Amino acid sequence: MKQIFTSNILHNILEHKHTTAELNSLIESCYNISLSILKSKFSTNGLQLFYDGLQIEDVAMDAIIPLFVNNSEGLLGIERSMMVWDKNIDDEAEAEHFLVQIIWKRVEQTITKLLKERDPIFEKIHKTLTTCIYNEKLKKIHHIGTVYVLREETSCKSKNFMDDEFFQSIPSSFFKLKQIKLFDKIFEFIKSESNFDLAIPLNNLVKKIKFYYFQSYRANYSTQTKFDDNFIYNDIVDKGLKTIDDKIETYYVGRNKISGKDADYIMSSFNNISLDVKNGGIHGSLYSYLEKSKPSLTQNEFYSEYHNIMNYLFNQFKMEIVKNFE
Repeated sequence: MKQIFTSNILHNILEHKHTTAELNSLIESCYNISLSILKSKFSTNGLQLFYDGLQIEDVAMDAIIPLFVNNSEGLLGIERSMMVWDKNIDDEAEAEHFLVQIIWKRVEQTITKLLKERDPIFEKIHKTLTTCIYNEKLKKIHHIGTVYVLREETSCKSKNFMDDEFFQSIPSSFFKLKQIKLFDKIFEFIKSESNFDLAIPLNNLVKKIKFYYFQSYRANYSTQTKFDDNFIYNDIVDKGLKTIDDKIETYYVGRNKISGKDADYIMSSFNNISLDVKNGGIHGSLYSYLEKSKPSLTQNEFYSEYHNIMNYLFNQFKMEIVKNFE
């Protein structure tokens, strides 16, 4: 069988001369790279915890799908990536370097998306920081599957990024600062205390701010004698759950929009959702949660009778958690 070279496939895609066999071969190569990145980024146990209810193979495929979807102009995602790539792709080594770089970026985006879906507080902090980055004209780059925030792109030419030990040494008092003051303070700390590039890992920063918040919440909580972060987060989630319970009873049941039995099914689903949120984040779809409460449920029945209600309540649930967080 004739060997198919990745560099040739990429050039054929740019010239719109690629065959189905070539495209399938490239998809397989990209999938294998994506899977390898995920396995190297997390330990086996970490993957099981992080992707509870998901297969790592599914996540690897989800990460690369946008590369093989046409836009309104009929261009594949991978073709658009090649059009803005500023290096040569003339041999197999250069082709592999190109694929690894763009797939690292796609994997990081997929992980961030999953984190935001699973954790409303992570989503809120991430959105706030992203808005600040845009408004203050800071820069973002992707390096080996991590998004870094920079003052300017020239500040990381050496690719000497901070390690986790240094990140953990950043004074906790910094994380009470808001938006650009927070970034400026961390940039100053990096410059004065290390030889690392002035680059801040975004997702790690989000997690650190969330941790700082819980620590502060715990210190200011005066009605308890013993605290832990799980108690604090459980309290926030329970407040969100009570709001959903009240809305189901007063609006949906009270106005005869759903039966009492359906209300029980839906509330049972949200009890399970809240348990998962407390233990790292939701997994599965809204349909899968309702199906646990109502085993006879079909997908057609779910989307025709329950989806709009469940989706609205789920968004309200997340909003309540974020509101209590603020």
